Amino acid sequence: MACGLAAALWLALGASPAAAQAGTPVVIVITGVSGDIRDDLLDSLSLQRERGHPLLTELRIERLHRLASDEIRRGLQPFGYYRATVDSELKQVDGTWRAAYRVALGPPVRVTTVDLRIEGPGAEDDELQRWREEFPLRQGDILLHRVYENARDELLQIARGRGFLEGDLITHQVRVSVERASAEIELVFQSGPRYRFGATTFSEVPLQEDLLQRFPDYHRGDYYDAEQVFRLHRDLTNSDYFDRIEVVPRVDDTADLRVPVEVTVEMRKRDRYSMGIGYGTDTGPRVTVGMQRRWVNEHGHRFGGEVLASEVRTGAAVYYRIPLARPNTDFLSITGGREHEDTNTSVRDTSTLGLSITRVLSNNWVRTAALNYQDETFEVADVVDRSTMLYPNLSFQRVEADDRLFPLRGWRAILEARAASEEVSSTTNLLQGRLAAKGVHALLGGRGIVRFDVATSYVTDFDEVPVSLRFFAGGDQSVRGFTYQSLGPENAEGEVVGGQHLLVGSIEYDTYFSERWGAAVFTDVGNAFNSFDDYTLHQGTGAGVRLRLPFGLIRLDLAWAVSEEDKPWRLHLSIGPDL
Repeated sequence: MACGLAAALWLALGASPAAAQAGTPVVIVITGVSGDIRDDLLDSLSLQRERGHPLLTELRIERLHRLASDEIRRGLQPFGYYRATVDSELKQVDGTWRAAYRVALGPPVRVTTVDLRIEGPGAEDDELQRWREEFPLRQGDILLHRVYENARDELLQIARGRGFLEGDLITHQVRVSVERASAEIELVFQSGPRYRFGATTFSEVPLQEDLLQRFPDYHRGDYYDAEQVFRLHRDLTNSDYFDRIEVVPRVDDTADLRVPVEVTVEMRKRDRYSMGIGYGTDTGPRVTVGMQRRWVNEHGHRFGGEVLASEVRTGAAVYYRIPLARPNTDFLSITGGREHEDTNTSVRDTSTLGLSITRVLSNNWVRTAALNYQDETFEVADVVDRSTMLYPNLSFQRVEADDRLFPLRGWRAILEARAASEEVSSTTNLLQGRLAAKGVHALLGGRGIVRFDVATSYVTDFDEVPVSLRFFAGGDQSVRGFTYQSLGPENAEGEVVGGQHLLVGSIEYDTYFSERWGAAVFTDVGNAFNSFDDYTLHQGTGAGVRLRLPFGLIRLDLAWAVSEEDKPWRLHLSIGPDL
């Protein structure tokens, strides 16, 4: 019985038991076409799909070869070629079958008319009109069926996403005349009414309803837009309140052309603890320990703090944060901290207290307006002093990158200004501004990296300016080849005291030999100084090794202070993301 079934199977494949072989070698060659067309034709051949089958026989190879010419001609039609001819040849050489197909494409079918109509309220919708204007097939183009089908499906997707849930294609056809090598495209879309957002409801969580209802960017009664639903999911994720998030527009449960949105969330653990270790030549070994309470009360307030310890700097900072109109991006913060820093040029103990409001603007800039109070005891060049400053601070920050950890294209910028007055609880008058930026761009198989830092101050008594508000240069993130904060104006004894202005620039190129390992060359210039009429820029030049890790780059650089007479060298090690 079993032998009879096996024989029947072989006969069904066009073979006899005596003729069957296991895996007869077959080579298929298609000429006259290339690229995607050739690849698609090869995949469409029955002979290609079965050539590795263990029961493939000579008789079946011959049968599939006879089918191949028609399969190739049909496979060319989606690319606009309806009058192709195929010359085929099958022969066996040294036990291997060689199937060759020479294709002559003939004249392609070209689009002669394109009739695209959007009827109903959707005719006034900007996104649907943009689809119509950007339709990928125009008069004179070769007819590509896949391009047409993708565009047709995209229309339906856009319409659903824009709230035209009843929209339908009344007509969608491509009329092909093989004799005239022409094609007429006609597509008519009836949009139907546009739906609006209904109520957005949240599952029960220990947060106030008013806070939850501030997450959607839309309001009840606004036109439905699927992009707003995706944005709501993203904002809930970024808020760090929730662990599991499900946002479901009930398009199958509408009433009065309204789409209700149901949001199901589960809270994350209330407390989060963190610990980090690192090393940098500027700071030496460092350890950070942090704690955050993700929500303090039903209003979504947060509380957190961090302790830092390193060879150069130790300190602690705490914050209390209150969400505003957009809970995930806009907030009011109360901050406080204490920091001790001991560098080769200065020693300081700084206590700070601040009140700030942070908002993300429509152009993606993050604006922070703050009022800070600072009390600092410092020693610089053997002079010990104490300074108090009360100053408003305004900053703008933005980062754009394809990958924050290792971008091939991206940039970041920080613009900051502050002011203090002797008339308002400050030791001296101070007006200060700073612009720092860094850009990364793919270049010659690697990356070009440029950064600069420019700052200026106006001050009535520089000796009363705390060290933390003075400018220094040198170090891993400044001018390599020089130690941390070792560059700046000096007193009569040659001790660095810091400056009113800062200019730092860097050009770097890195390239990678494997997925993880790479090398870099760079040159840095810069200095801190007190007058734009008389200043000197120091230069450091060198090369380094790069190691890509999941949390960013490890950078080990060897830099020479080429602007110094004896050109001393220094190793620099830093760890972290590019942007």
